[in-house]
Amino acid sequence: ICRLHPPTNPYTACRDCSVCPPSAPDTPRFAMPTIHIPKARGAKRIFFVSCARADWEKCQKNAIELDKIRPKHSRFGEPRHMEAFNAVLKKLADEIDGVEYLDIYTPMQRIADISACVRPADGVHLVTPGYRFVACALLDCLSSINMQ
Repeated sequence: ICRLHPPTNPYTACRDCSVCPPSAPDTPRFAMPTIHIPKARGAKRIFFVSCARADWEKCQKNAIELDKIRPKHSRFGEPRHMEAFNAVLKKLADEIDGVEYLDIYTPMQRIADISACVRPADGVHLVTPGYRFVACALLDCLSSINMQ
């Protein structure tokens, strides 16, 4: 949490500062809608899936342009923010019974041309090759576990 600015949302980086990655939220408060609703609908297992890798070079270029229009914008494509967000998801999955964590961020580090997997306009949102990678990772995960 930013020591300079009060948090605007405990699940995201400080919007007033580009150096503040997210921190772990209060698990019970976060877990209530995230976990209890699917379980109430009969879900046997719940997966938290990490965020995908972004094209940080493209994100930086976009940030320069956004700073001119909206100086307090999110820096979500920054690797340390994404890694901190993933750490929060992993921590919550470790703490909450019946929740598993699937890391797609780390395997995406091996993709040489990440720009082919994300929207050129923002460098963050996936396009077909990126979705294909995520789908294969999900299928690999699901095929390797007992779904009973």
